[in-house]
Amino acid sequence: MRIEIVKKYSREYIRKEVAKLEKKYKDLHELRERCFEEKNYQNNPCLLDDFFYWQALNSGAEVYERVSTYDFSILSNLTEKRLEIMDYLSKTKGGSVGSIKEIAEVLKRDYKNVYDDIMALQRDGLIEFLKAGNKTKPVMLIERITIELKDK
Repeated sequence: MRIEIVKKYSREYIRKEVAKLEKKYKDLHELRERCFEEKNYQNNPCLLDDFFYWQALNSGAEVYERVSTYDFSILSNLTEKRLEIMDYLSKTKGGSVGSIKEIAEVLKRDYKNVYDDIMALQRDGLIEFLKAGNKTKPVMLIERITIELKDK
């Protein structure tokens, strides 16, 4: 049995990726110069990878990560109540809500239990928190979870 998880990274994640590239190379134009002067990319293919990645991020590309695993521990952490939270987040615009309190109210659950479940989902990398002013909002990272009972 194989589990495949597809994550879609947020705009905040993409901004952080661009900031890392800016710190490493200063700007996209400078990286382009380094890549293509004297075929530098043949000696350092990472330069070319970074160049095309940065260019894609600047053009508004969405970033996905596909992970396949045979580790079933993630399934044991996906309780019915946590799946309910993920389902609610996935149906909201942008996979985000105003607050944990909002989720608790809509799902008619105790705030502390919802908070604990959301923290568990965050530890598993299924959601993240984004700063919005002085608040942090839970945001869904997962596009899809697939369980294949028979390997191809």
